[in-house]
Amino acid sequence: YQLLITPIEDLLPGNDEAKVIFVHDSYLNFIPFAALKNPRNQKYLIEEHTIVTAPNIRTLALSAIRREELGAHQGSKTALIVGDPKPMPDSSLIALPGAAKEASDIANLLDDEGFRGAKYIGETATERRVTDSMQADATIIHLATHGVISPSNRSFNSDGGGFDSYGSGVNSTEASGSIALVGDYLNASEIF
Repeated sequence: YQLLITPIEDLLPGNDEAKVIFVHDSYLNFIPFAALKNPRNQKYLIEEHTIVTAPNIRTLALSAIRREELGAHQGSKTALIVGDPKPMPDSSLIALPGAAKEASDIANLLDDEGFRGAKYIGETATERRVTDSMQADATIIHLATHGVISPSNRSFNSDGGGFDSYGSGVNSTEASGSIALVGDYLNASEIF
């Protein structure tokens, strides 16, 4: 905190809902910025600010573009919730403990907020159902399952450099970062 935050503390927003965006690389990728503790008040940075991280500027820009594209769907409150699909697409994968409960809990939270849509958990979470539902313009898609990046995936660069879902040569580090940012998405071919 003293090395990274104290020197810029006066530049941080006073409104705790305003986003503080960290674009870091190299060794800074290993620092859990949200968990840095203010020595003066013993609060974590996440308790005082809304923290967003991005692995690079390109991912941040792609996320902003996607949020603009989704602007037309602002009034639409639809969700697709997928959890603990059975059978797993790869037989070497085992069920994630808590994935079904996570999906169910998220679905309940979204129901309480007025979202409508599809919830597929366990045997109902088939590839066909999920991909068909992805075509229905859900504004939120929550996947409580394994994520596997496969070089045989057609969205993967031919040189092995990572996802190229935007036609921009985004590498796998960028792809995983963009997945975490609000408003970005994976298409069905990137999931299955």
